[in-house]
Amino acid sequence: MNKKIIEITDCDQLIKYIYPVHEYDFMDSPAFYSIGSYEEDEILVINFDDHTHSKAFFTHLDNEKIYRVEFWNCHFKKVLILNEGDCAKYYEKTNFTFFNCVFTGLSIDGFTYQGKIKFKKCKFPKGQSFYNTIFGDYLEFLDCEFQNKLIFNKVEFRETVVFTKTKFLDNVLFTYTTFFRLGVFSRTFFDKGIDLSQAIINGNLTFFEAQIKNYHSEAISINDEKISESGKSQKKFDISVTGSGKIPTINKRETFRIIKQQLAKEGNNIDAFKYNSLEKQAYQQQLKEHNSKWFNSEDGLMFSLNNLSNKHKSSWLRGIGFTVSVAIIFYTISIFITGNFYLTLNDFIPTINKNASAWIVSLNPTHNPNYIKDIFEIKSLNAGYYIFDFIGRIFIGYGIYQTVQAFRKFR
Repeated sequence: MNKKIIEITDCDQLIKYIYPVHEYDFMDSPAFYSIGSYEEDEILVINFDDHTHSKAFFTHLDNEKIYRVEFWNCHFKKVLILNEGDCAKYYEKTNFTFFNCVFTGLSIDGFTYQGKIKFKKCKFPKGQSFYNTIFGDYLEFLDCEFQNKLIFNKVEFRETVVFTKTKFLDNVLFTYTTFFRLGVFSRTFFDKGIDLSQAIINGNLTFFEAQIKNYHSEAISINDEKISESGKSQKKFDISVTGSGKIPTINKRETFRIIKQQLAKEGNNIDAFKYNSLEKQAYQQQLKEHNSKWFNSEDGLMFSLNNLSNKHKSSWLRGIGFTVSVAIIFYTISIFITGNFYLTLNDFIPTINKNASAWIVSLNPTHNPNYIKDIFEIKSLNAGYYIFDFIGRIFIGYGIYQTVQAFRKFR
């Protein structure tokens, strides 16, 4: 289907595409005004030379007392400015809705909005950073797509903010941002990462069917500094959460903890457990970044074993695999260290049957260590056998316990 492209280069052209919309036939005055076409095959490409046209357009709306505005199928080739001083009073009180619009950029920094603002099926191809903005009323991003990083820096959501079915294809950070009431991340897709660690949550956040994975994060310490060419020193942490959009691993861990807590508060223990596991995986990543490995750190050893044995209580299959593997390893070591066993193809089937029987007995952590004597008719066993048989019991018991823990993850 060929789309009709209409390029708008000045204010007067755009005014022609303002249409009054009546919610009910018996109403004398229109409830709101739409700009653009409802049909998706007709697109208004708004490409003003400078900001004077934009200012003149919103001044016209103010003069006409149009305070409920819907933009349909508009592509803003230049940055759309909604915080320009001359039209400040208009922006403050107007309800804006954008349907199926594309934004090169959106300027809303350092401003307070008292009206409702809605974005539906909109796309933001370039990175966005909203700084020191106050949304006094309802804010909605429905089925939108942010293709680059998005940073809410010192933003206040004083009423409900909604990100339903919105796709974030790059990192989204809520840096020193306040949620006063409800933040809805329903069926929201995060292709990269989300950072809520610096947010102030006075209300509640919901994450119904939100898709968040163990995303990439950076080894950025709070104390690390970066020296600019001018000689000025800045904290790398501050640069990442306010400018570059990189998420430190410590922030990722805290984000998973916050999401887990919010889900648990709702009674959603199943999804809360998922983020409990992700929180532990993030902590394990932190340990690696600080060179705390299984051989030089108690936490490193504990988290490595938990990940290896049941993926932090999330995989009973891994628990079974771990138990079977350690049973085979320690059974094999213990019998060969006796000196009474060697590899041979003679009597292959009877040998397999005897070893299988002995290995099954070894799976019981409380087995009699002399079971080998009865099965293979051995008179005596050396100390090495008993040592490795005892160590094997410990690991098998641990594997069984971890498997049971994984089965009880949703309790």
